[in-house]
Amino acid sequence: MDASATATATTPSEARAEVRAMGEVRATGAETGAVGPLDPALRAELTELTVSLCKALSDPKRLMVLYALSEAPRSVTELAEAVDAREANVSQHLAVLRERGLVDTERRGTSIIYSLRYPELVDAVDRLRAVLHAEVERRSGLVGSGIE
Repeated sequence: MDASATATATTPSEARAEVRAMGEVRATGAETGAVGPLDPALRAELTELTVSLCKALSDPKRLMVLYALSEAPRSVTELAEAVDAREANVSQHLAVLRERGLVDTERRGTSIIYSLRYPELVDAVDRLRAVLHAEVERRSGLVGSGIE
């Protein structure tokens, strides 16, 4: 199927066939504008990233821990106080963040101090929050206008 062909499907099965055919088109150069299937290595990397990072960011308390660490490195005791949680709970959240490679540790005497490995992660979370806020605003505008 020609990548520049117009969609002509009239049934769901024809539409699926067209999508499959378009996915099989391989780009032969930037000038063609054709898009090929996602590289298997990139697909695997994106899957791992999604599973790992989304698990780490899926809990509000973990996000609070990340924000607290963005201000300064802290011990579990300091983090527990900053996020208003029990130390045991904060330790569990830190274990998840550490497994995902998002926090570093440093021993200072008898304390372990946690810090953000990638401070720019909080900027990314802020951007996601801005997108979510914009979507809430958009939806509230739709509700008020009677369009849903």
